[in-house]
Parts: sequence; C-alpha cells; structure tokens
Amino acid sequence: MTPSLRAFMEGLIDYAGLFPPARLELDAAIREYVQSRGEPDAWMLGRFIIPVARLTELDAYAALFAEGEPFRFSVLGLPALQMDVFDAAQATVAGAREFEIRNEGRVAADRFEIKLQPHYLDPAAMADLLAQYHGAFAEKLSAPTRAFFEAPLTGERWEAGVEKTVRAIADANSDAGEDAFGFKLRCGGVTADAFPGIEAVALAILMCRDADVPFKATAGLHHPVRHYAESVEAMMHGFLNVFGGAILARLHGFDSSTLERMLADEHAEHFAFSDDGFDWTDWSASAADIADARAHFATTFGSCSFDEPREDLVALGMLDTASARV
Repeated sequence: MTPSLRAFMEGLIDYAGLFPPARLELDAAIREYVQSRGEPDAWMLGRFIIPVARLTELDAYAALFAEGEPFRFSVLGLPALQMDVFDAAQATVAGAREFEIRNEGRVAADRFEIKLQPHYLDPAAMADLLAQYHGAFAEKLSAPTRAFFEAPLTGERWEAGVEKTVRAIADANSDAGEDAFGFKLRCGGVTADAFPGIEAVALAILMCRDADVPFKATAGLHHPVRHYAESVEAMMHGFLNVFGGAILARLHGFDSSTLERMLADEHAEHFAFSDDGFDWTDWSASAADIADARAHFATTFGSCSFDEPREDLVALGMLDTASARV
C-alpha cells in the first residue's frame, strides 16, 4: 500500500446502494454497508447516503448501530420547492437531528446533499437559503456539518447556474467563517444524456478551485478511468480522472485545456501511485498534497457499489489486495 494511494482513496466512496443502478431495498443496502465496514478495505468507505424522509426506517437497525465505530450518514434533503424552501431546509436538518437524538453517540448525520431548483439560482435567494441551513446546523449534535448543493451541468444556461451557485457558496462560507457548504458535481446517471461533457466537469472543478469551494461528486464514477459504457451508450468519467484532475489542478494551477486533457485520458497506464506520490503524465502530487486536497477540496463521491471501484484498482495493479466479493 503506497502512502499516495492511501491518501487518495481514504474515505473516498460514499455508499449509495439505495439508488440506481443498484437500487437495493433498505435492508439489503444497510447490511451491505455493515459488511463493508468490517472488510480490510473499509478505510476507503465513506458515508451511507439516504433521503431524510427515510431516516425513521433506520430505527429498526439500532442493534446494528451499536456495533463498532459510529455510523456516518449523508442525508438527501427535502425538495427545495418555491413556496416552502425554508420549511424544507428546517425539516431536513431537524429530521437528521432527531435521528441522531434517537441514536445518540451511535450515528452522525453530518452531511447533507441538496438539489437546487432553477429559481434558487438567483444569488439573493441562494444566500437566504444557505443562511437558513447554517442557522439550522447550530442545533445539530454532530459537528462539523456541511451541505453540498447541486446545480445542473447539462441543459440551458448551466454554466451561469454553476457560477452563481459556487459564488453564493463561497460568500456563505466566508460569512460563516468555515467551510459549511460545498458544490455537488453530478457526473452521470442511467441514461446517456445525464453525463455532462468534459468541458462542463472541468469548468465546475475550476470554478470551485478558484472560489476555494469544496465539492463532492456523484453518479457514473464506479470505475477509475474514463471509458465507454455500453450499458448507457455513453462515455463515463473515471474517479482517477476527476479526483486526480482536481488535486493536480489545485496544486499546479491547471488551466481548462490541461484539466480537460486529463479528464479525457482513457489510458490507465498514465495514472500511477508510488511511495513518492500520485502521477499523471508529467504532473505529480505527494501524499501530503493529496491529503490536503481531499480534506479541503475534492472530498468524496457517491457510488451504488463499493466493490467495483476496488476490483478495478486491483485489476490495474494499483491495489495489492481487496476484500471485494466475486
């Protein structure tokens, strides 16, 4: 195990087994997560992703939560609809707080993921929404708490929407005096039109970098390196491309063309982990550089499989052993 791979993959994969394409029942998903927590590769595992409306269903699993380290959850917020957006924010955080109270000391619902509606791309409305969430965070048991807000990377005027969202997040973090908020980067889905282009992903990453805004990614990142997937008839982004690109862009000041070239790279042999660091072609980052970027910038990604990323790393010779099940 090289220090650079450890720093790169530490807690990187949030488990999204409830969501497509896996779409497991809650019982199967939570037990899969429990099993993964006990495997040798559990150090790569992040939080269990669940909608806030389903947290009460987890009360049946209190006995599971009593085992081992506290369980960590990333909570999908209630829809931010035009007429009740502030009520939705309060109810989302309150639902997580009540879940923590019912399982005090055994769970931490300390991450939130919020999908923005188009009308909340207005800067003033976005500022009000973020202030509402930050105020609600003060009542949470677990700290620090952070919410990631998703703006689309496809469709009309996506670029302006991402720019406004990132700017509002940066301003809110400055006002809060902490990184309470981040950007959520959707990299794919179950249909070809859900996958944003390389230019869009690069622009979102660079906007976050330039504004000093952390991001998390989701969807379509099961595999390390960019490739064509027949299942969706589209090119899928690789997590080595996206997170390696973000780390190197932050460290070396990549411009858009360099980052786009890295995001487009389909050659696994161009990506390497060693005792000295992570390398892509002529660019490198030390383990310390990687750990700093992971802590403050390129945080995690959601995947409905914890096995596939590990199996692929083993196949590429980057990971010596894995507990992934065949």
